[in-house]
Order: sequence, then C-alpha cells, then structure tokens
Amino acid sequence: MTEEEIKNRFKKVCICRSISKGTMIDAVKNGARSVEDIRKKTGATTGNCKGTRCTPVIKEIIKEYSS
Repeated sequence: MTEEEIKNRFKKVCICRSISKGTMIDAVKNGARSVEDIRKKTGATTGNCKGTRCTPVIKEIIKEYSS
C-alpha cells in the first residue's frame, strides 16, 4: 500500500457518516459512476447534511478515478 493510499484511508470525505476517500475510490473502481451509486455502495450523502458538504468532493473523486 502506498503512502497516498494510506492517507486516503484516513481522510474523511463524508464527515457525517465518517466515510473515507479510500472507501469512495474503491466504490468507483468497483463500478460506481454517480453520486447515487456512491450513496448506495457506501452510505455517503445520507447523514445530517444530506450530501451538501461531500457531494462536490465525491464528484471530483468520480471524475478522477472512473477512467
């Protein structure tokens, strides 16, 4: 595991549900192609803020890792 992968395991993207960037990257690598797909696979965007804080970051993760 690289240093970047380790950091991604600890960096929280969805603060409300405590979901890491690494978990979201894994979801994209396993077929998630939209915020809705990420929600279904990880539970992100279902916390108190309903995705207002994490949705922009999730979209960037999808854009960066879906190719």
